[in-house]
Amino acid sequence: MDVVFIQPRVKFDCFGQSNCENGAQCLQDRSTCPQASTCVCLACFYGRCCQFRSNVFGLSLDAILGYHIQPNIAIRHQTLVIKL
Repeated sequence: MDVVFIQPRVKFDCFGQSNCENGAQCLQDRSTCPQASTCVCLACFYGRCCQFRSNVFGLSLDAILGYHIQPNIAIRHQTLVIKL
């Protein structure tokens, strides 16, 4: 997983082209020739594009395991609770 560092109070808004969902804000790593972008999710949303909603889980395995699943990581490198 790539780590993107965003400078505080500096907003690069992906030039209106965003894969972010559910009202998330798209931010880029730099204003000129950006190499990475990230979605800043609203409350109760998560995932690379903020595509998952956590407030609809209720009491289920999704609610328990949802935050432990690491996207773009092979199952053999996931935490033990996910491998089970």
